[in-house]
Amino acid sequence: MNEFVKRTLTGAGFLIVMLLAVLWSLTSLYILLLIVSSVALYEIYSIFKLREYKPFTTLGIISGIIITSLVFINRQQYIEDKYLCLILVPFIAIWFSFFFVKRGYIIDSIIITVFGLIYILLPVSLIPFLTQNTLTNGYDPQIFLGTLFIIWIYDTAAYLFGLLVGKHKMAPRLSPKKTWEGFVAGAVTAFLCSMIISRYFTLLDRLDWMIISIVIILFSTAGDLFESLLKREAGIKDSGKFLPGHGGILDRFDSVFLSIPFVFLYLFIHKI
Repeated sequence: MNEFVKRTLTGAGFLIVMLLAVLWSLTSLYILLLIVSSVALYEIYSIFKLREYKPFTTLGIISGIIITSLVFINRQQYIEDKYLCLILVPFIAIWFSFFFVKRGYIIDSIIITVFGLIYILLPVSLIPFLTQNTLTNGYDPQIFLGTLFIIWIYDTAAYLFGLLVGKHKMAPRLSPKKTWEGFVAGAVTAFLCSMIISRYFTLLDRLDWMIISIVIILFSTAGDLFESLLKREAGIKDSGKFLPGHGGILDRFDSVFLSIPFVFLYLFIHKI
């Protein structure tokens, strides 16, 4: 199959699945986040293994499932907010693994396992707070969807314009295909997209969406470059093969993982 056709079909299929999961209910979103976080953790630990580190992959993935589940049952109001402190339990378990695991460089293993959880699970755990907060009446995914749309528009416009007219490399050592022309085109497109989104996703006003687009432009770019750094140091092109024609989950969510915490931070300070 032609690579472009494969990439298009995979992208369209994954987009449909994501939209259905987000729009259907908090439960379907939980299942989606569980799959995305588990695969992403497996991929990032696999990248570090290529550099001869030895993270606790199974323990990390189980910890991710526990953390995601705790946030989910809290958003379903099965447990009070104070019980979210139980999220610390998996981190404590990983820390005390040095009592039971006999291997060299145990501190490296602990640090990398915890890093994976922070990098992946921090944004994943914040997503349910974007869909259920003081602005929403129950479950309402429009803030999360609007954020995703801006990220996707920015990434797509930056990629296409960079491919067509890009000449000045932004960070040739990290990402040879990323250009300043693509960055500017993506930024302008994302900013315009935020104004359009504000007409339909009205939980936030136009200024909020414009500020969120600026946050996304900055941290989406940083997230993409950071993942490129991880892959380059591991000597690989893609983080995995979960999405044919696109690579792994990390390849598709690197922008989301770094953008979501700062979008949440802005909303937490000013809105929710």
